[in-house]
Amino acid sequence: AAAWRKQAEDAGDVLDTLRARAAAASVAVFAKPRGTTVDLRDLLATTRARAKDIDAIYPPASTELQLYVGLLAAYSGDRMLLEEALRGMRDNPVVRDYPTVAQLRDVLLAEHDRMTGNTDEAKARLAPMAKQENALVAVHWALMRAEQAVGNHQAAEEQSRWLATHRGRVLVESTTTDVLRFFNAAVAAQARSDVAGVSRTAGAKNAPAAPAR
Repeated sequence: AAAWRKQAEDAGDVLDTLRARAAAASVAVFAKPRGTTVDLRDLLATTRARAKDIDAIYPPASTELQLYVGLLAAYSGDRMLLEEALRGMRDNPVVRDYPTVAQLRDVLLAEHDRMTGNTDEAKARLAPMAKQENALVAVHWALMRAEQAVGNHQAAEEQSRWLATHRGRVLVESTTTDVLRFFNAAVAAQARSDVAGVSRTAGAKNAPAAPAR
């Protein structure tokens, strides 16, 4: 990500520089131990400052990048940053005109509902979306988290299994900036690990007992 950013900066490519920074911020968020959200806050501020420049290239770009910051903030549990990323999105024409951006905004709203204890509202927002063929990977991830929050483990496992088994969707899902691919790859890898762990546990429980000696 660092080499990508340098190359983009040297070329004077503002949008690609921000995409590279989003990639680096994603790595930090998904690292173990998890990094801080300082870089995310800086990315949000820079995106807003350069919004006119990057939207001249792709009109949804700055909105999508801001929402991506909010998505990573939700993953990190940073509610204040999530709320800051959502600021101004209610009347944003890009959210109205671009369906994938609208879905991403709704994912953030659902995550905010979950974080503020309104999990039923989060599920009500996400469940109809998850049934659609064009639902973003992030929709299934957020619905999994909402089901986990209310202790509905079977429904949460269904969403986790979806993430683990739809590798094609994870890889090819495309948006204006393509930054969602960073997130998709990480949560799908986590889901595959979780599903494998569940399978091992079930296998151990169902294994025949060793004969007594």
